[in-house]
Amino acid sequence: MSRCNDTITRSCYARIKLELGLRIKALRVRRGIGVEKYSKVFSTKKEKLDRIERGKIFPSLNLICKIIKKENINPCFLFSFINDIDEIINEKPDLYEIIYYELTDYDILKIFNKTNTTTKLTAIQMLKEIKQEQNAKNNKGMIKG
Repeated sequence: MSRCNDTITRSCYARIKLELGLRIKALRVRRGIGVEKYSKVFSTKKEKLDRIERGKIFPSLNLICKIIKKENINPCFLFSFINDIDEIINEKPDLYEIIYYELTDYDILKIFNKTNTTTKLTAIQMLKEIKQEQNAKNNKGMIKG
């Protein structure tokens, strides 16, 4: 995972919002509830929570405090991308796994969007082939009646 220098660039600022939002989303996913129900837990609007989880806006300090208190988490969990993450990974590996895969997808899409058209078309074709192979494997295992 990338870390930010002392100077916060626009992309670093966006990354901070995304990582904070994904940590909040991981808490919700672990509870197994939707955005609407989770937003009611913290007396906030569903749309606002959705935008926070997608890294579009920052949560208020008040909301951060409510999350820390109601989820009974170490505040470091929400901000572990700023400091050493090893302690958080060991403390809550299930949450970190959710965050890791979402950030990996984000990083891959970011790289993908910077490639030229030929590379994008090649990658799309490869993904289609992988999907066809997976579908064929899944269909082989099915009992036909």
